[in-house]
Amino acid sequence: MAQGDTMSAPITLLIVTSEASAPFELQLEPQLAQCMQLLEARGAGDELLLIDNSGTGELARAAQQRFPPSATFEGARAELRALARPKIVDPRAAELAGAQAAACDRVLLLETGATLESASLDKLIAALVPGIAASTPREATRARYSARWSATELLLEPGDPWNPGLSELCVLFRREDFLRLGGYDPLFGRGGLSGLELFVRMQRAGLALAVPPGTRVESSRTARTDEPLWRERERHLLNWRELVSGPDGEARWQQHIRLLEDRALELMRREARVELLGLNLALADAPRMLAAQAAQVAQSS
Repeated sequence: MAQGDTMSAPITLLIVTSEASAPFELQLEPQLAQCMQLLEARGAGDELLLIDNSGTGELARAAQQRFPPSATFEGARAELRALARPKIVDPRAAELAGAQAAACDRVLLLETGATLESASLDKLIAALVPGIAASTPREATRARYSARWSATELLLEPGDPWNPGLSELCVLFRREDFLRLGGYDPLFGRGGLSGLELFVRMQRAGLALAVPPGTRVESSRTARTDEPLWRERERHLLNWRELVSGPDGEARWQQHIRLLEDRALELMRREARVELLGLNLALADAPRMLAAQAAQVAQSS
C-alpha cells in the first residue's frame, strides 16, 4: 500500500475510560473535542470510539449528547460512537472489547488524558506500512532505558531522553494484530513496564514496531489506587523514604530507581509477574513520592 493510500485509510481512535469521579466537562470533554478536531482535519471518514467502563453509562450518554453526529460531523467525515459496558471490567479487557467493536482496520488506542498533536498523528499513520504491525509516539513526560530483544535475551541499553519503546499512552495497531496479541497484560497494571512487555511479545510474534521521529504524546495520568498488589507498592515506597534525607538524597533516590528498573527487566525475563507488578506500581508513583518527601525535608530544615 502506498503512503498516500495509508494516509487516507480511516482509523478508529479508541478511548477507554473507567473514571466517573470528575464532571464530564472537566474529565473527558476537552480530550474528546481535541480528538475530533484531529479527525475532522483528516477528512478520512475516521471514527472516535469511546468505551464507557464506569458501569453506569453516564459518560457514554454525556458524550453522545455533547457530540451529536448530525450537528457536529456534517458530511460524515468523522463520527463519535460511545458504548457503555454493563458493569466495570478490567480496563485491559475493555480495550480488547473496544478493538473488537472498532469499525476500522487500524485502531489508535489513546489513554484517557493523553493528547496527541496533528503532526504526530500523521506520522504514526504514515508509518503503518506493510511489514509494520504498530506505530507509537515517544512519551514526552517519561525517560526510560532502551530495551531490545536479541535471540533469547532482553538487552538493556542507555537510551535517549525519550522513551524508545512502545508507549502505553498511545499506539496505532493493525486491529487483527492487537486482537491476536491479546493487548496489554493486565498483570502489569498501568504504567511502567506493560508497554515494554507487549513490545517483547510483538517481537516474539515476528511483528515490527515503528517509532517515527518527531512524534510525541503527553498525558496527565496519575497513579490508580485500585490496582492489584497496591500494598506491595506501598511497601516499596515506604522503604525508599529514608533515601531522600541529606544533601545528596535525590541523587541516591534516582540511583535506587535505576537499579530497581534493571531488576524489573530481569524479572520480566524470568516471567516473575507477581513480583513485577508490585515493583511496577511503586516505580510508577516514585516521582510523586520523591517530590513530596523532598518538600517535607526542605520544610523541616
